Amino acid sequence: GLVRDGGTLRDAMRYQADRGDFGTGDKDDLIERANAIYQRGETVSYERTIAGSGRTLQFNVAPTPDGGYVTITTDVTERKRAEAELAEKEAQLRVALENMPGSIRLIDSDRNFVLCNQQYIDLYDFPEGLLKVGDSIRVENLFCAQRGDLGPGDPETLVDKWLADAPERTEREDWEYTLESGKVLQVRTAPLPDRGVVNVVTDITERKRAEEALRKVQEQAEEAEARLMDAVENISEGFALYDSDDRLLLCNKTYQDIWGYSDSEAMPGVHWDDLDRLDIERSTVIGERGNRSRSNSPTAAG
Repeated sequence: GLVRDGGTLRDAMRYQADRGDFGTGDKDDLIERANAIYQRGETVSYERTIAGSGRTLQFNVAPTPDGGYVTITTDVTERKRAEAELAEKEAQLRVALENMPGSIRLIDSDRNFVLCNQQYIDLYDFPEGLLKVGDSIRVENLFCAQRGDLGPGDPETLVDKWLADAPERTEREDWEYTLESGKVLQVRTAPLPDRGVVNVVTDITERKRAEEALRKVQEQAEEAEARLMDAVENISEGFALYDSDDRLLLCNKTYQDIWGYSDSEAMPGVHWDDLDRLDIERSTVIGERGNRSRSNSPTAAG
C-alpha cells in the first residue's frame, strides 16, 4: 500500500499532489512547500481539504527529539461545515440589520456590545471604530458625555452616575434622548432572555419639530380666539355669528341675555331652527315661526 512502515513522506505527498490535494500548479513546487512544514522543527497546525471527497482534515505536526516528527490528523469536516453555515447565517443577519429602517444595538448581561448596525453609529454621530464587539457600553457613554450629551460636569462622573442609575431592564420601555447637536432620538428598549438588552433607535427630530410648530400655531389660534371673544363681549349690542348652514359659531353674553339662552342652549354648533323653537315655546317672539328669518333678528349677525 501507499502508507507503510519505511515509506517516505515524499511518496505520500506525490500521491496527494497528483490527486489535487495541494491545489493547482507545478507539482514539484507544491510538494516542496508542503514538505517545508515538516522541516521547520517546530509545532505546526494547518488544515487541508482532500480533493474528490471534499473532507477537511486538520494536521497537528510536532517534532520529536530524534529529529523526526509526529502528525495527528483529525477529520474536521462537520465542524467546518457548521462554521460555514453559521458564517452564512451571520452574513444574512448582518445584511438584514444594515437594511432595516431603524438602528439597533444589542448588549449582553454584562453591558458589553454584542452587535449594532451602521444606522446606529450614524444616528448617534459616532466615529467609525468607536464601538467594538466585547467592549463595555461605557465607551459609548463616555464619548457622549465628553461632547455634552449628558449635560455639564466631569464626563467620568456623569458616566458613573448614568450607569449607576440605569435600571436592569425587565420589561419593554420607550424613552427619548436628545444629543448636544439637537437631534432627538426615540429609544425602544426590550430585555432578552439572557438578561441582555436590545435597543431600536429612531430619529424623531423632524417629528418633534413639527409637533412644536403645531403647538405654537395652536397657542396662537387660542390667543387670537381669546382676543376675539374679548372684543365681542365688549360690544354693547347682542352679537351672534352663524355659518352658512345656520349653525351658531359664537355669541356674546348680551345676545344670550336678550334671548334668554343659557350657556348650554347657546353652545357653538346649535342650529338656528333649534333656537327658533325655543323662542316660540317661550313666547320670546310672536307670530308663526315660518314668518321669521335669521336676518330679521335685531340681535343676529352672520
